[in-house]
Amino acid sequence: MHEEQLKNLGQRAQPVRVALTGGTVSPGIFEVMAVLGRERTLARLARAVAVGQ
Repeated sequence: MHEEQLKNLGQRAQPVRVALTGGTVSPGIFEVMAVLGRERTLARLARAVAVGQ
């Protein structure tokens, strides 16, 4: 990946991190998703989208 792509990934990952954990500092997003499981991860993301609309 190019540096610019990595920078953009970090900017995109932060809202997902907040949606999943409620904070801006957490373990890796993929690790959080693994602990939460598919259903809880999708529910938290759906709730964040609904709040953002």
